[in-house]
This record gives sequence, C-alpha cells and structure tokens, in this order.
Amino acid sequence: MEETRYSGSLIDDYSQLRKAWPHRLEVYGRMSCHILSATQRANNDTPKILDAGCGDCEALEILVRDFIFCYSDKKQHKIDALDFGPKMLARAKQRMSEYNLSPPISYIEEDLTSFLEKTPDNTYDVVTSGWTIHNFSKEKRKKTVSEIQRVLTPYGRFVWMDKIFPDSYDDNAVRLLGANFMRYLGTGIISSPHFKDFLTHEFNDIADGQRLEEGEVRDLLRAAGFKSFRFDNNFYKNEHCFEKIFVATK
Repeated sequence: MEETRYSGSLIDDYSQLRKAWPHRLEVYGRMSCHILSATQRANNDTPKILDAGCGDCEALEILVRDFIFCYSDKKQHKIDALDFGPKMLARAKQRMSEYNLSPPISYIEEDLTSFLEKTPDNTYDVVTSGWTIHNFSKEKRKKTVSEIQRVLTPYGRFVWMDKIFPDSYDDNAVRLLGANFMRYLGTGIISSPHFKDFLTHEFNDIADGQRLEEGEVRDLLRAAGFKSFRFDNNFYKNEHCFEKIFVATK
C-alpha cells in the first residue's frame, strides 16, 4: 500500500484537526519524560536528539519549554528537527523562534528514511518520532526502524509514539470513522473543504495492509537489533484512540 503521510491539503487545516486529539498534550508530555531520561543517561555533554517527523514542532516545544529548560541541569542539547514538508517546517521554525537554544535547532527538510541512510553510525543519543512511521508502507517501516537503530549511539534510545492498533484488530471501520467524526464536531474541521481528505487518511490508517499493529512494532524492533524495549500507555485512554509509546534501547 502507498504511503499516507500528511501533505498538501491535509496540512492546511492541521491546527483545526489537532483539536480532535485533546489527549495529544498528555501524550507529548509522556514522550518528553522518556526523552529527557535518555539524554540524562547519555555519555555526552551535549546529547544529540533527532525529532523524526517533527511536524510543526508542537511536541518539541513541550520538550524544550517544560522539560529541558526546567529539569536538565543546564545540560545543552543538540536537536535536529526533520520533516519532509516545507509548510510544516515553516510553522515549526515560527513556533520555536522564541526559544533561544544553544546550540540552535537544525531544521532538515527531507524524507526520513533517505536522511537516515546518509547518516553515520552512532550519531544520535535519542531518536524520537510521533504520528509518523504508521504512515509508511510496511517495507519502509522496516528499513526506517533498522536505520534508526544504526544511527543511535550505544545504549541510545528510540522513543516511538504512534497510532498502534491491537493485534488482529477487527473493529468495524465504519464504526471507527463514525467515532472519529464525532470527535471532529466542534473543531471547525468538518466545514473545511479538506475534510474528505482527513477522513480518507483516517480510513487508510486502519486499512488491511497499512494498519500498524503492536505485534509488527515488536517484530520491527527485534529485527532491527534493539537490546530491549518497553511499552508505555500510561496516559489518556479511549477505545477509539490508539496512541502508544514504545521506548527501545540499542
């Protein structure tokens, strides 16, 4: 199945669509806890972080504002923020412009897998990714996770948050789309000319051959050579929300 990444019209109303995910800030907070924990254990005075699929950097802003500035013991962090979409990166730069980080954030406009293939071994202490890899084809997921393991430093961590379904998920697709439609009410997105594109994207996420399931995540992490990984879903729970976090150690 082809990739289903956000692009074109799907980006135009992204800020409206995001209102249908009220749990996202809690999820980002949990990710930030894992990222900061990993950087504090890094054998590096300036831990290096790759935000793989940074979007408009809402998650990165929470990490910087609420965690790095408050709890990092003044340790500097070198952050690379990567996204393949120029619109998203433009918004990311605007969002993060008020934070005077040293060294400054590096913004990279490129396909994630292509970027990783050119990146030397042992480059990053932490790679984090949110709501990104589930959009890839299964073959591309396998390649991407393998490359992430390679570019991590020894004992580096991969903090992977995504839309991850239970194994052998068999819920009715129409029922799930209906539940998502109800979540969109009140966000303003249903009056958007792009609303059909959003629903199509949601349907593709749960389609056979594209849906990312827990078993596949575990298989990908094992095949890539991660020494250990653990599962964290200690946050907002809803039967129609499937966000989960896996923390894997090289």
